[in-house]
Amino acid sequence: MVKLESYTDYPKQASENAKIALRYAEENGWGSCGTAVGKQRANQLAKGEPISRDTIARMAAFERHRQNSKKKLGDGCGRLMWLAWGGDAGVKWAQRKLKQIDREKNLKMTAYERVLTKLYSYPKKRKLQEIPKMNFLFIESPKGVFHYPLFRTEDEAEYYDEVVNGVEVGASHIHTYENDATGTEWFMPEENHDKDKYTHTSAPSEEKFDNSIIEYKEINTI
Repeated sequence: MVKLESYTDYPKQASENAKIALRYAEENGWGSCGTAVGKQRANQLAKGEPISRDTIARMAAFERHRQNSKKKLGDGCGRLMWLAWGGDAGVKWAQRKLKQIDREKNLKMTAYERVLTKLYSYPKKRKLQEIPKMNFLFIESPKGVFHYPLFRTEDEAEYYDEVVNGVEVGASHIHTYENDATGTEWFMPEENHDKDKYTHTSAPSEEKFDNSIIEYKEINTI
């Protein structure tokens, strides 16, 4: 059995940031913020537990949420989840550490091994317990213009990005719609919106995701 490398040299401040998030959540609840993965990450960092290269890659990729990091705790989910993932100290460390790990691994490889790595380097799949329950949604806004897939959670959108677009760490972006009766912020895959992929002239028909037929639910409009 191959033992995967793990790392505990993240900054003390990253652990302290995670503890702040956990204390806030204990006193006020998580509300709609965060996924099981994000809460697990906060606990790992707060306890100083070893984390894997894959986890470090996810921490580094959290940079895309920096725009929400300066908000006050309680003002949406941005600040809370930024701290849960280690905050400024954790994200910066992860970015440096990821480069260091990959650089050292590359130096140890022979030229032949480097060629093989490029040829057979497929995106890594999540562990079963890290796969979110997928709820596919669509909205017609305005009339005759359909937007999908949409998701309630960031994790669902990012997992869709990983599976469909073959990226190692998925990304997402947020949409709101004027005629949405719920006034909700919905998540869509990929960091930037691609109209060709996600804006349509008809409602979704039979589609597959991860070898299963998708069952879409329509978001109520007014």
